[in-house]
Amino acid sequence: MRRGDIYSHREDPKFVVRVGEVKDGVVSFASEGGGRVHEAPAEKFGADFEVETPDARAKRLTYEKGAVTLESWGYDYQLPAWLNGSYWNGWLMPAFEKQDLLDALAKNMLYGAFFHEEGDAFIVLESGGEEMPSFDPVVLLPRILAEAGETDLHEVDVDGVTLEATIYRGRDIFRTDGTQVRVYDLGSGYYTWESATPVADPGSSPTP
Repeated sequence: MRRGDIYSHREDPKFVVRVGEVKDGVVSFASEGGGRVHEAPAEKFGADFEVETPDARAKRLTYEKGAVTLESWGYDYQLPAWLNGSYWNGWLMPAFEKQDLLDALAKNMLYGAFFHEEGDAFIVLESGGEEMPSFDPVVLLPRILAEAGETDLHEVDVDGVTLEATIYRGRDIFRTDGTQVRVYDLGSGYYTWESATPVADPGSSPTP
């Protein structure tokens, strides 16, 4: 048992933790995605958890179609998503297909989010509490992508207001039959995504 080792709970394999330190017979650990640090005697930790094997990890990280929601939505809106057992501070880290995000945008569910077709990226703009200035997305979005280069975070001044832009570029995940699904990780690792009622999908689940 070493720092950084990944373990899963014997009774709940989806409960995955990363070992932080082993000292004087005590194991400190936290959820793999981060969060509160816990401690347990090494003997009890070993009884409750087992090392996650490469095969188990590959199975856990296989994408499955589901749906997510947000507390700010009142849990009334469900956004179809691909989920693969990855967490950030205990929150889901979903990936979304373009049309599902565009549908959410059309319903004003994703404030500050825009899609740039040519750049194949969703861009979320925040004004740091100030009133959002008026701008032409056709002009501003390509400017942000050009200035940001390969980075995913960029600040841009619009009429004296500094906007923080987070860029979510398209990437491919693969179904078990080898076909690709283009997805965007909008809000992953930032929004507090929660699981919603799964959405039926006839296709095979893609793998990372």
